[in-house]
Amino acid sequence: MNSEEKILTILDQMNSRMDQMSSRMDQMQADLSGRIDQVQADLNGRMDQMQEDISGLKDTQAKQGETLSDLQKTVTRVALTQENIVLKSLDALADGQDLTHQRMKDLAGKDEVAELREEVRLLRSVVAQHARDIEALKAAQ
Repeated sequence: MNSEEKILTILDQMNSRMDQMSSRMDQMQADLSGRIDQVQADLNGRMDQMQEDISGLKDTQAKQGETLSDLQKTVTRVALTQENIVLKSLDALADGQDLTHQRMKDLAGKDEVAELREEVRLLRSVVAQHARDIEALKAAQ
C-alpha cells in the first residue's frame, strides 16, 4: 500500500468516526431536547400551581381584611357604648353612692340614728303595754 492509499484509508476511517460522532451528537441533542421539554413542562405545571396558590392566598387575605374591618367596627361600637352609656351610668351610680354615704355620715354625726333606735324601743314597749291592757280589758268583759 502506497502513501496515497494509506491516506485514503485514514480519511475513510476519519469520515467513519466523524459520522459516528455526528450520530452520537444527534442522539445527544435529541435526548437533551426531550429533557428540556420535560423540564419546561414541569416548570409550567409548577408555575400554574403557584399562580393558583397565590390566587387562593389573595382570596384568603381579602376575606381576612373584611373580617378585620368588621371586627374594627364592632370594637368601635363597643368603645362608644362604653364611653357614652356604661361609664355615664357608673358615674351616676358612684354619685348616688357618694350622696348616700354622705347622708349616712350626716345622720350618724347628729346621733339621729341613736335617737331613732331609742324611739323604736319606746314604741315597742308602749305597744306591748297596750297589748297587755287590751288583753286585760277583754278578760274583764
